[in-house]
Amino acid sequence: MHTYLSALGYDIWEAVENGYTTPFTPITDAADKKAYGNNSKAKNVIMCGLVDSDLLRVMNCTSAKEIWDKLKYS
Repeated sequence: MHTYLSALGYDIWEAVENGYTTPFTPITDAADKKAYGNNSKAKNVIMCGLVDSDLLRVMNCTSAKEIWDKLKYS
């Protein structure tokens, strides 16, 4: 999974390693939009690779890092 996420782009893997916090206000800055997109792509890739039982455990996570950590430490 690390290799696949890295192949999609360094910034996408960074979203998994460093985490992302969704802001409470609308996203207007280009850099914030890019960070949001990278987190969303990483979440999508990870979730698509899970079996149903694992997906149920992480479906309420809000960041790719949160998903990764929950799977990694369980």
